[in-house]
Amino acid sequence: MADNHPILYTKRLVLREVRLSDAEVFYKLRSNPDVMQYIQRPLAQSVGEVEVLLNSMLEDVEAGKSMVWVLSDADEQFVGMMGFWRMQPEHFRAEVGYIIAPWFHGRGYATEALAAVLQYGFENMGMHKIDADVHPDNPASLRVLARHGFVQEARFRDQRFFNGSFHDALWLGLLKSEWLSRSL
Repeated sequence: MADNHPILYTKRLVLREVRLSDAEVFYKLRSNPDVMQYIQRPLAQSVGEVEVLLNSMLEDVEAGKSMVWVLSDADEQFVGMMGFWRMQPEHFRAEVGYIIAPWFHGRGYATEALAAVLQYGFENMGMHKIDADVHPDNPASLRVLARHGFVQEARFRDQRFFNGSFHDALWLGLLKSEWLSRSL
């Protein structure tokens, strides 16, 4: 599905490969309860723990299991991360996910970056469908996905057990034909 890791450009962002030097700023996100409230993963306890996570991401990219970008602005500030997870080339699909630094929330960076990532996924990786797994209480993420034409396909009740309680999950999808009709 994917070839070498591309650098993508938008009006305000550069989407580049993940580097171990991103660990410190990524730790600030992964250890922040407000940022992680909808991701439902344990908070990072150290920069070293995040370095292990980044190494795992890099291994998955190398193995063709994912494609992850760091979003940076014109001043090369870390804005967030976005990428394809659980890639299934045999089914021409993947799941998109992202995390944006709270100091950049509300500026449209996720929407802008997602346009570039979707274009790359559909045009260069040959994807037929891109999915998103979203916490139902995350209206900002749902708005970003809706702007790009994602439609809710399912609500999985009590899908995850995290921090002592069960949580629902929404599954949204976007077909290449739907994306093409919107981008014409």
